[in-house]
Amino acid sequence: MNSDEHENKGAHPVPPNNLRLTVFGIVLMMCVEGSCANIMKTLTILGLIISLTAGFGCATAQKGNVMRAQFAVERGHYQYALNRLNEAEHLIQPEPLVKAEIVYLKGVCYAALGRNDDARGSFRYVANEFPNTEFGYQAKEKLTDEEKK
Repeated sequence: MNSDEHENKGAHPVPPNNLRLTVFGIVLMMCVEGSCANIMKTLTILGLIISLTAGFGCATAQKGNVMRAQFAVERGHYQYALNRLNEAEHLIQPEPLVKAEIVYLKGVCYAALGRNDDARGSFRYVANEFPNTEFGYQAKEKLTDEEKK
């Protein structure tokens, strides 16, 4: 493992050395050819491409963590699921429906782990913030079931 990989383990992806060298080479070549005026335009485009690629990667990782959590919940591995959901929640700001799913599943995990106050808090949040979604309806049902006990 090189120093870049070691320092960035668990962080957002960093372009590999060969990509950074390629970008540097393009900029250097443009200066040598006398088109320094286009450098800012090129750097802006390259920055946009890299940021879009990184954002897509984080969104994909987020959805992967949610899917692994769903699978774990189905098999009763609630702490593992909770860990995946926490990772998913912190990779990037989730879209609203994904946020509803994450918090709802966290509530399911909390309930199964006996953390009833945390479970109620998660279900209340989903029921209040996402009332007209599948997860909002399910959260309301969980809260109603809890009140009946």
